[in-house]
Amino acid sequence: ELHCACVAKKEQGVLLAGPSDAGKSTLALAMSQQGYGFLSDDRTFCFMQKGEPRVCGLPTLVKLRPGAAAWFDELREKQLSDTRNGGPAFWLEPKDLSGVERVRQCRPTALIFLERGSRQDFQLIAISKAEAMCRLNAELMAELPEVAARRSETIRKFADLPCWLLQYGGPP
Repeated sequence: ELHCACVAKKEQGVLLAGPSDAGKSTLALAMSQQGYGFLSDDRTFCFMQKGEPRVCGLPTLVKLRPGAAAWFDELREKQLSDTRNGGPAFWLEPKDLSGVERVRQCRPTALIFLERGSRQDFQLIAISKAEAMCRLNAELMAELPEVAARRSETIRKFADLPCWLLQYGGPP
């Protein structure tokens, strides 16, 4: 399980990774409204199949922060709810947003790490496998040693994908 969103087009996926509040959900749903299928917005399950990385998502509700109402007209009519940590959020089915279609699994072809900063522009920078592994490992949940070893091998395979760092500031 990786802390990332995922969208796909023609069975080829893009993983969007980053810490909480990096914009993973907002970007995944915006891309879904532009022709990508929506797989997940916060947790993506990763596995190897015939030596290739594969991902799948669970049919869970999407959590969007209040600022997302500026980007999705449908949210303006919805009520905010409290999250587990007490902050307000919209909880909705992805299909409640126009043009969003769910997909169940895909073959990831790229991994993009989102990093929000104070800049008002954006940069897309290729990053190394070592940097990608470090970023992925920083967001992992604790596991038993035998599970952690298998997960480390899977992460190594996923870090072989083209990896990018998207640095941006201002509105998503």
